[in-house]
Amino acid sequence: MQTKTRNLLACAVCTVLMLFPALSHAEDGSILIDPIKETIEASAGEQKTTTLQVQNSTTDAKTITIAFAQFTVDQSGVPAETQDDTDNPQNWFSANPAEFTIAAGGTQDVAVTVAVPETAAERGYYVMARISIAGADSNAGASSETKQEIQSLYSVVIGTPAEQLTIDSLLGVIDNNSTAALVLTLNNPGNVHTTASGKIDLIKDGVVAETYSVNSTNIFPGKSRDVTIQIDPLATAISDYTIKATLAYGKSNAILTFDGSWENASEIQTDTNTQVAKVKNSATVVAEENKSGSLIIYSILGAGLMLIAAGLVLSFKNKQA
Repeated sequence: MQTKTRNLLACAVCTVLMLFPALSHAEDGSILIDPIKETIEASAGEQKTTTLQVQNSTTDAKTITIAFAQFTVDQSGVPAETQDDTDNPQNWFSANPAEFTIAAGGTQDVAVTVAVPETAAERGYYVMARISIAGADSNAGASSETKQEIQSLYSVVIGTPAEQLTIDSLLGVIDNNSTAALVLTLNNPGNVHTTASGKIDLIKDGVVAETYSVNSTNIFPGKSRDVTIQIDPLATAISDYTIKATLAYGKSNAILTFDGSWENASEIQTDTNTQVAKVKNSATVVAEENKSGSLIIYSILGAGLMLIAAGLVLSFKNKQA
């Protein structure tokens, strides 16, 4: 089974269109690829072939070269080349043709073949097609040559690995002007990517006062992903609200919930430069204004009261009065 993203104007996983705007603006004169991402499900020892279409909407002929490399994503979801996977799945891929010239206005279909070795484990493998583009640019002058690269992302899933996801933390953070953000940290301890979506509710007196959507988010194996949602200033004291996240993830739409709440009003310090909040199951968060006007958030774990120096450090710049 193969899942493709074929809408040339659609947003790609991991903000691909933000990184490679040529994929989304044919009217500007560009090279378009289809698909921009694809999931290929296969078994160990199996060979599968799919089609990558390259379209030249410029007014000049372009030379295209295709090579393959591993990729991963960072905590904000941006893809980057890596060599961490010792199984070297980039070597499973080939393109035919791998190099060609495409005329102005022309289209070229490329057969992309993945040959999975018998020894491949049941998990996810992540490979990008690096599509290098070279050729004259008549819009920039007769002698001008341009070079650029765009990428198509391939996720190869071998067998039926179990999708896993946890919510590491849910923080409600406010500054002195009562602007607020919800910071949700997701972690994938498994060996295949998964996708989560859902909502975060702000609840007062047992009634949902506000609901904020968590849009479909990909979390790669062994990675964490931060989701930050800016929310409107709250009409009443922040301590009156309980935070609750409800997410569905994976093909089975498994449900995760996570509760967070602030200390009640009597326990919040009255000093305008300090707010104290508690996140259930995770940490007590102390946000203290420093001399530069930023809020540095420290996390102290529940009963142990041990300072976590490496994580949960957030800075929020105060609004000018």
